[in-house]
Amino acid sequence: MERVLITAALPYINGVPHLGHIAGSHLPADIFARYCRLCNKKTLFVGGTDEHGTPIEITARNANIELERFKKVMREVHRKIYEWFEISYDIFGNTSSKVHAEFVQEFFLKLKEKGYIKEGTMSVFYCENCRLFLPGRYVEGTCHYCGYEHANADQCENCGKAMTTDTLLNPKCKICGSKPTIKETKHLFFELSKVEEELKQYLESKKEVFRKHVVNYALSWVEEGLRDRCITRDIKNGIAVPGYEGKVFYVWFDALQGYISFVREYKGKKAEEIFWVKNKNIYHFLGKDNIPFHAVFWPAMLIVHGKYSLPYNVVGLNYLLFKEEKFSKSRGIGIFCDRIMEANI
Repeated sequence: MERVLITAALPYINGVPHLGHIAGSHLPADIFARYCRLCNKKTLFVGGTDEHGTPIEITARNANIELERFKKVMREVHRKIYEWFEISYDIFGNTSSKVHAEFVQEFFLKLKEKGYIKEGTMSVFYCENCRLFLPGRYVEGTCHYCGYEHANADQCENCGKAMTTDTLLNPKCKICGSKPTIKETKHLFFELSKVEEELKQYLESKKEVFRKHVVNYALSWVEEGLRDRCITRDIKNGIAVPGYEGKVFYVWFDALQGYISFVREYKGKKAEEIFWVKNKNIYHFLGKDNIPFHAVFWPAMLIVHGKYSLPYNVVGLNYLLFKEEKFSKSRGIGIFCDRIMEANI
């Protein structure tokens, strides 16, 4: 029997999902999973919650709720919403689980063993007022490339360019509104530049499979020259990095691995072997802002690790708009799923 693994992007639990999340990954992935089942394919549909990073920690603190309790509550909020929408997940995991943490640490050590992890320094935004190293989504400014005035410090949502402390102009802390300082801090980097040629070959082979905007977007990153990617952070809410006290993994390093670790946790290592090692039919559904992570960083990590199959298709979907603006959880723009449930529409 033909096997198919389908994933929907893991949402952050720092707020209630909106219709953009449903339309941008959960619903299309669900439709495809139902179709595959009707075709008598052995189908595994994987979803879950992304529970690491500063935004979740800050939201819990502002709500005066202990972090682990906040995660548990919000995890159930998300689960109930997807159940109400009848999203037919076979597995619904979370990145706070012990199995996931162990898997991510294993995965990291394999990349390190193969010589693709290096130490280095990075300039980062630090808010003196909040006494906090600020993640990209908590710094806003003007994009150097396109002039968009609401760009985040990690990526401009308007033009898709990666942001740095040099290319984000007029930065301000989204928490308190003050201008952050820039500090040098030691971090670990995944040497993405070493995988450039293999990644380009993979993407070239997907020109007739990926949607045109997905493969073109991903190839543009490669053709500009890939930079080594920082995979650690100086925060509390994350998975500890083995051998590096005080460091946790960057949320986008650990969350992607949930697509594998959730299968291991809920179905066992045999299912992991069947659906991730001996299976080429792997489909990721996600919003277009997540294309670089799924079509560039994730395949590169898998190429280096060497054990797992690469995605057959990365289905990047366009934004859902609300009054001509992108739906946004952080900015409170759009129609949120809890209100739909209350209205019983």
